[in-house]
Amino acid sequence: MNLTTEDILKKKILDEQQNVRDYQQYSDKIDNKEINEIFKNFAEKSAYHAQTLQNLLKKHKR
Repeated sequence: MNLTTEDILKKKILDEQQNVRDYQQYSDKIDNKEINEIFKNFAEKSAYHAQTLQNLLKKHKR
C-alpha cells in the first residue's frame, strides 16, 4: 500500500484526536491524582500535535 503524504497526515491527525479522547476519558475514571494530571497533560499535548499536523496538511494542500 502506497500512502501519500496527505494520507499519512490525515491518519496521524485521526490518531492524535483519538489519543485526546482516550486520555480525557481515562483521566476522568482514574482516582490517582498524579496519573490523572499526567493523562490530562498528555491529552493537551496530543491536541497540540493534532493541530500542528492539521496546519501541515493545510500547507501541503496549497
